[in-house]
Amino acid sequence: MADVIPFAPRRRSASQGAAAAGPFGQILFFTGVRYERQHEPAASKPPRRPRPVGRGERENRRRRPG
Repeated sequence: MADVIPFAPRRRSASQGAAAAGPFGQILFFTGVRYERQHEPAASKPPRRPRPVGRGERENRRRRPG
């Protein structure tokens, strides 16, 4: 994909040679476009908060009989 293929010019007859005295053009055949995704660095995760020492958060949130 995305290959450029040059075509060789055809030989012209002697009668048309005088009309094409200038420089010759180059004909290219373009077969398509190749899309590539650029490599992106991995997103860094935010640092985690440390766990509380001692009783877990669940136990602290429980209702205590009064």
